[in-house]
Amino acid sequence: VGEGPGDVETPNLVGLTYAEAERKLEQAGYQLGGVEEVPSETVPAGIIAEQDPQAGATLEWGSFVYLTTSIGRPMETTAGF
Repeated sequence: VGEGPGDVETPNLVGLTYAEAERKLEQAGYQLGGVEEVPSETVPAGIIAEQDPQAGATLEWGSFVYLTTSIGRPMETTAGF
């Protein structure tokens, strides 16, 4: 009886679409732990802006990785109009 896959290096998901990141996580043996959506001046909507843990971290196979996805530029307010 063999042992499990052990520790695996976290792939770089920043700059990928949500679907690409999810697929890459699955291929590496990780699970999606959750997704936070945040506005960004620099990252287009639908693109992964951050991940936790960061790329290159070594975790146990099957661990959770959390993503932050951009929703694009913050909405401008029209207060006072």
